[in-house]
Amino acid sequence: MRRCWPDAASHADRIARLTSSAIELLTSPHLDRVRECPSCGWLFVDSSRNQSRRWCSMQTCGNRTKARRHHARQSSPQPGG
Repeated sequence: MRRCWPDAASHADRIARLTSSAIELLTSPHLDRVRECPSCGWLFVDSSRNQSRRWCSMQTCGNRTKARRHHARQSSPQPGG
C-alpha cells in the first residue's frame, strides 16, 4: 500500500511535520493506544472505546483481510459436500 502526502510540500517540510507528529505522540498520554496494523505494518492510534481496533483502516486493510478470509473459506472443500 502506498501512502501519499496530500499536498506538494518539500521534502524538508515533510520530515519536519513527521518529526513533530512523532514527538507529539511519544509525549502524549495516548502512547499506550498505539498499535501496528497486522496487514500493512503502519502504526495507528486505537481510539475505539474498548481499544479493540484491528487495522489502520477498515476501508483498506480490514476489507482486504476479511475478503482474503472469505475467499479462503469459499475455496476450501466443504465437509460432507
